[in-house]
Amino acid sequence: MLRIDEAALAAVQPELADGEVLFWAGRPNPRIHLHKQDGFLIPFSLLWGGLTSSFAWLAVSGWLGPQRNPDTPFAAVALTCTMALIGQYLIWGRFVYVKRMKLRTHYAVTNQRVLAVQGFSRRRLASAYIDKIHTVGLEEGPGQSGSLRFTDTPPSWGIFSPDNHWQGWNTMSIGTVPVFVDIDELKQVYRLVLQLRAQS
Repeated sequence: MLRIDEAALAAVQPELADGEVLFWAGRPNPRIHLHKQDGFLIPFSLLWGGLTSSFAWLAVSGWLGPQRNPDTPFAAVALTCTMALIGQYLIWGRFVYVKRMKLRTHYAVTNQRVLAVQGFSRRRLASAYIDKIHTVGLEEGPGQSGSLRFTDTPPSWGIFSPDNHWQGWNTMSIGTVPVFVDIDELKQVYRLVLQLRAQS
């Protein structure tokens, strides 16, 4: 039997319409999970971070070091340092950000819709009516966890999501169609959605 997470229930309850019955509410598993796009992002981020950090070190050394070159423009130093910071975010910062966003993301399945609610003070909501869902994509992860996609667009192997979000920045973006990312009880929720879709 599917569990209803109390925090997820409290988050999605205000979004439910009259007559809408909740069958499942849950949250992403907060542990780090690697996805298909990480097959590109990890080597890309290491290459980007390594190169830009080296360039930033050379630029800062040339600007502030003992053999200071007065011709080194500040704009070049600022640009290389900014690119190096982006590289550090892609290497490790994005995992910290994703964990933070997972704690602020809640999912639900009702008799009418699948919903994703994100945030506290500034809430974002994405929902799709079950009778309008043509495809339910399942991406298995470790154990019984994984992701469900409610769209015909296949998941991207690159750095952009199907709705052109930069996945290196925010893999937890709920977009316009909800995606249940890294949920436990994956197969049970999948079967529930298929059953509700067949009944609609």
